[in-house]
Amino acid sequence: MSTHWTNRLSDCQVLVLLQNAYTKGSLKQGWNYQRWFNEFSTSRSGQRISTVFEGQLKAPKYTNCTTKMGDNPDSLLVPMPSHVKSAISRVKPKILLACGAIAEDVAQQVWQGDLIVMPHPAFRVLTNSLLVAVREAICNRLDQYDNNSVDAPIRFKFAQERGKHKLFVL
Repeated sequence: MSTHWTNRLSDCQVLVLLQNAYTKGSLKQGWNYQRWFNEFSTSRSGQRISTVFEGQLKAPKYTNCTTKMGDNPDSLLVPMPSHVKSAISRVKPKILLACGAIAEDVAQQVWQGDLIVMPHPAFRVLTNSLLVAVREAICNRLDQYDNNSVDAPIRFKFAQERGKHKLFVL
């Protein structure tokens, strides 16, 4: 990765949209963003997302598709589009990175701007090459913002098939 990309990524406004939070124990007393983030950072999903933002000086913002919290990593909760809209309004991202099918569906409902979709970060066959490709796509888009060459939103999806990643336009 070039230094230029690292510098560009440090200035970006990326909102990462995840499926839903779950507790590994410290959130049994109730929701607390910092405790959730500490748990998330050590999870499989958190470690893989950090690969996308590797070398970044300023961390992206995170939100989940719902305000509800699951009991375990397999929890599937009903998304709340109004919650996602609210997070987008607060953060005002240039790029929304939707992780997984649930996040993709909600993002397409509520967001008209730049959207990059990747598989759920805990997807067992997700490769590092796909994560690097997502990082490169984000960096390339931020370069376009820097060069005032953004004319329309980009909307595409990375998929993982048989150890190779593919890119689809949404």
